[in-house]
Amino acid sequence: MALLPQLESRNVLRRRGAACTIRNCCFEEGDHYHYLHETELIPSLLFPLMGSIDDFDEDEREALAPSVLRGGREKER
Repeated sequence: MALLPQLESRNVLRRRGAACTIRNCCFEEGDHYHYLHETELIPSLLFPLMGSIDDFDEDEREALAPSVLRGGREKER
């Protein structure tokens, strides 16, 4: 999904526009499988909400998607 990198843009208007467009796409029930299993949509949406990966214990880290683990180490607060 080409909009995912726009969620990390420094431009607030661009981030909001990308988030709203993704939200609107999620209303199409026929595409839910694709978004959940074939794209990095869920980790990309949840990454900005999570804290540092160091805040999680080992069991929680094992349950996270690999893309979240990769991105979590780079997160700055």
